[in-house]
Amino acid sequence: MKLRSLTFIALLLVGSGLTTESFAQANDADLLEAAAGGNAGMVTTLLRLNANPNIADSLGYSALMYAAQLGFVDVVGLLADAGADVNAVSSEGWTALLLTALEGQVGTATELLTRGADMTVTFGGGFTALMVAAARGHAEVTQALVDGGMPIDETLSDGRTALMAASESGHLEVVRTLIENGANVNAEANSGTTAAMSAVRNEHVEVQKLLAESGAVFLGGLVQDLPSNPQCPPPAWPESVWELELDGQVIVEFVVDREGETEDSTVTMISTPHPDLEEAAIAMFGACKFDAGKIDGTAVRVRLRQGLGLGG
Repeated sequence: MKLRSLTFIALLLVGSGLTTESFAQANDADLLEAAAGGNAGMVTTLLRLNANPNIADSLGYSALMYAAQLGFVDVVGLLADAGADVNAVSSEGWTALLLTALEGQVGTATELLTRGADMTVTFGGGFTALMVAAARGHAEVTQALVDGGMPIDETLSDGRTALMAASESGHLEVVRTLIENGANVNAEANSGTTAAMSAVRNEHVEVQKLLAESGAVFLGGLVQDLPSNPQCPPPAWPESVWELELDGQVIVEFVVDREGETEDSTVTMISTPHPDLEEAAIAMFGACKFDAGKIDGTAVRVRLRQGLGLGG
């Protein structure tokens, strides 16, 4: 039966005028189509006929990339077993792993990771597969990439993280996934932007609440209900300043926690008319008690800047 099959192929080549080389090229083109269509049986046949497992289109998108992007796990496996490069890069900068992140294909993402897909390859100025998945709202792929060992707080050149990208777009389940896997909720981009600020600016209230419950710090100007009704002890000014005629303000910045307590470790001096006032002012503001700030009824940590006037 094998001999008859081979004879039939030879006759087909002779009768059609195809050369062995042109026949192989036809197989290669068919392999791209079969991979993109998820036709595992045809892929198997074409590979047995020596189709090139690394065949790619004019933009460098390989058969494996097409299969990965469209979620055909079995086809990805067949191509990889035949020697397809799981880390090939298209002329536009995409890899198979980045494409699975773009399209939310958790099955092929996992398959690629088990076959050694390079997690360090980035797209468009530094987007890792994790950042792509987070920005697109693909929580399952996000989890698969984290499970595969991808760094969760890796940043773009501007300092943005996957958590910031997900928060900006309002992808609640991705935000939850990243937080549950240890993402830094208070990481700052180069501009000073945080995930909480991104969520507030884009009015993603549920994301704001989840970040708040996870310890994110919100800026006072971005909170619906600011910490209120401050109760602070009087300042214990040192004797060295009692005889001085001081004017102006002592301005201090600090974080009020979700219980309304000042986090004394966060109290920092912004400005003071006299350096001897600093210690007493920090001690006073560090002992303040507030009604906690809230977003949609959820208590939040809030960074405040407060001033205490001096003189007359």
